[in-house]
Amino acid sequence: MADDPFVPMDTTDWSWRSFLSEGSNRDHKVSNVFGSNSVDILELKFRRVIVMIGGLDPLQD
Repeated sequence: MADDPFVPMDTTDWSWRSFLSEGSNRDHKVSNVFGSNSVDILELKFRRVIVMIGGLDPLQD
């Protein structure tokens, strides 16, 4: 990812620093929704959805 021409690592690092509150890291509950600091959502009812991602999306997981 460091050499990615579409989403370089320094750009994603800047985004994280801009989004998270000062002193936070990427384990913050809003950035790591399944981490140890997250809210338990097991009992929530979610509607069914279909997620479609283009084949050339560099952030596709």
